[in-house]
Amino acid sequence: MRIEVPFLPPVEYSPNWRGHWAEKHKAGKVYHDAVFYCCVDATNRGNRKGLSFPLVKAKLNLTVVFAEQRLRDENNLLARF
Repeated sequence: MRIEVPFLPPVEYSPNWRGHWAEKHKAGKVYHDAVFYCCVDATNRGNRKGLSFPLVKAKLNLTVVFAEQRLRDENNLLARF
Protein backbone atom coordinates (compact mmCIF):
# COMPACT_ATOMS: atom_id res chain seq x y z
CA MET A 1 0.00 0.00 0.00
CA ARG A 2 1.29 3.47 -0.83
CA ILE A 3 0.05 6.44 1.16
CA GLU A 4 0.86 9.92 -0.14
CA VAL A 5 0.43 12.98 2.05
CA PRO A 6 0.58 16.09 -0.17
CA PHE A 7 2.17 18.40 2.41
CA LEU A 8 4.78 18.53 5.16
CA PRO A 9 4.10 18.37 8.90
CA PRO A 10 3.32 21.76 10.43
CA VAL A 11 6.18 24.10 11.27
CA GLU A 12 5.09 23.89 14.90
CA TYR A 13 6.51 20.35 14.98
CA SER A 14 10.02 21.58 14.24
CA PRO A 15 12.37 21.10 17.20
CA ASN A 16 13.50 24.73 16.75
CA TRP A 17 9.97 26.15 16.99
CA ARG A 18 9.24 28.10 20.15
CA GLY A 19 5.62 28.77 20.87
CA HIS A 20 2.65 27.91 23.01
CA TRP A 21 1.80 24.23 23.41
CA ALA A 22 -1.83 24.83 22.39
CA GLU A 23 -0.76 26.09 18.96
CA LYS A 24 1.34 22.96 18.48
CA HIS A 25 -1.55 20.77 19.56
CA LYS A 26 -4.01 22.47 17.19
CA ALA A 27 -1.63 22.21 14.22
CA GLY A 28 -0.88 18.59 15.08
CA LYS A 29 -4.56 17.71 15.24
CA VAL A 30 -5.14 19.11 11.75
CA TYR A 31 -2.12 17.23 10.37
CA HIS A 32 -3.12 14.02 12.17
CA ASP A 33 -6.62 14.16 10.68
CA ALA A 34 -5.24 14.83 7.19
CA VAL A 35 -2.87 11.84 7.39
CA PHE A 36 -5.66 9.66 8.75
CA TYR A 37 -7.91 10.51 5.80
CA CYS A 38 -5.05 9.86 3.35
CA CYS A 39 -4.73 6.38 4.91
CA VAL A 40 -8.48 5.79 4.66
CA ASP A 41 -8.41 6.88 1.02
CA ALA A 42 -5.54 4.51 0.19
CA THR A 43 -7.31 1.63 1.94
CA ASN A 44 -10.56 2.34 0.09
CA ARG A 45 -8.74 2.45 -3.26
CA GLY A 46 -7.19 -0.94 -2.46
CA ASN A 47 -10.52 -2.45 -1.41
CA ARG A 48 -12.07 -1.41 -4.74
CA LYS A 49 -9.34 -3.41 -6.51
CA GLY A 50 -10.03 -6.44 -4.33
CA LEU A 51 -6.87 -6.07 -2.23
CA SER A 52 -6.60 -6.23 1.53
CA PHE A 53 -3.91 -4.53 3.57
CA PRO A 54 -3.34 -6.04 7.00
CA LEU A 55 -1.06 -3.64 8.85
CA VAL A 56 0.43 -6.21 11.21
CA LYS A 57 4.00 -5.09 10.61
CA ALA A 58 4.40 -1.92 8.58
CA LYS A 59 7.59 -0.54 7.04
CA LEU A 60 7.92 3.19 6.56
CA ASN A 61 9.80 4.70 3.63
CA LEU A 62 9.86 8.46 3.76
CA THR A 63 10.38 10.45 0.55
CA VAL A 64 10.21 14.23 0.77
CA VAL A 65 10.03 16.40 -2.36
CA PHE A 66 10.38 20.18 -2.10
CA ALA A 67 9.08 22.68 -4.62
CA GLU A 68 11.84 25.20 -3.87
CA GLN A 69 15.55 24.64 -4.30
CA ARG A 70 16.42 25.87 -0.78
CA LEU A 71 18.85 24.07 1.47
CA ARG A 72 17.10 22.25 4.30
CA ASP A 73 18.37 20.68 7.49
CA GLU A 74 17.67 16.94 7.23
CA ASN A 75 17.80 16.31 10.99
CA ASN A 76 15.17 18.94 11.76
CA LEU A 77 13.00 17.65 8.91
CA LEU A 78 13.05 14.10 10.26
CA ALA A 79 12.35 15.36 13.79
CA ARG A 80 9.10 16.93 12.54
CA PHE A 81 7.74 13.50 11.75
